[in-house]
Amino acid sequence: MDGRVAVTVGRRATLLQPGFGAHAHAGEGVSPQPVALLPAPDLASVAAQQDSVRPQFAWPAIAGASGYRILISPHADFAALVADLATTAPSVTAPVLEPGRYHLRVSAIDGTGLEGRESDAAFRIEGRPEPPYAIGTVGRQPGPPGPAGTALDPGAGSPPLPL
Repeated sequence: MDGRVAVTVGRRATLLQPGFGAHAHAGEGVSPQPVALLPAPDLASVAAQQDSVRPQFAWPAIAGASGYRILISPHADFAALVADLATTAPSVTAPVLEPGRYHLRVSAIDGTGLEGRESDAAFRIEGRPEPPYAIGTVGRQPGPPGPAGTALDPGAGSPPLPL
């Protein structure tokens, strides 16, 4: 947001300058004190081409941040979201995303819950399926004798496949 914002509590107003926010609580007759917003996270390391349909993003930690809010949208104006995530670490693994173009927005959250300035990055996911992954260990499977091993999930209604 650009410009200035006035926060009114009761009959008292506080004018906030750019780069500041405030907490106002219902029932309090005291004007909130302006608080400097945390800076925008540096998303320069976000690759424009992601190799996974479940991309991982990381950024340098922001001093004073107790968490981060992460938004993912197919629209640059974030009119519709495919993910609205929160984390305490300066990294996140996105949910599975369809192939296409997306926009990432990250903001740091201070110890009082006030969101800081936002940073945006665009990225693209190509249509590559994820490889199968181990879901657990199993005992012997029907068939020739052999050691217990790890099974792959071949899909609903099918028995596990031994490795």
